[in-house]
Amino acid sequence: MLNTGNASTPLTDIYILEVNVKLKNTISVPSVTDGLDFFIAYQGIGQKRTEIHLTHFNSATANGQLADNEVLEVIKAVNNTWALCVPDKFAYPTETTVITNAYSKFADWAHDQSSTTDWYKTVSSDKVIQY
Repeated sequence: MLNTGNASTPLTDIYILEVNVKLKNTISVPSVTDGLDFFIAYQGIGQKRTEIHLTHFNSATANGQLADNEVLEVIKAVNNTWALCVPDKFAYPTETTVITNAYSKFADWAHDQSSTTDWYKTVSSDKVIQY
């Protein structure tokens, strides 16, 4: 977990957790670009479960129903994405920094994810957490 505030957590307290899973039978493991749906699931007390999916999985839900078409139209209208799966180290924008100010090519990629696929390599170092 990383706090993007300016000084509440010393950077030396940040750690990496690595998990290795040994399988009984050998299987083919797809690369991260082969359609793995990494998502965030959250359920507040007395609320329905909420899921945030990568854009190309944005119609999936916990109960198997498709997302409301109005929600999908909003995503298209604002040309943005719900979640990110970055294939490299990612420096989080500092607190209150909009991601497009930290990563100048992000908006281009969010509008058309087949272009500017290396957007995360163009970063304003003074607008992200250095760790």
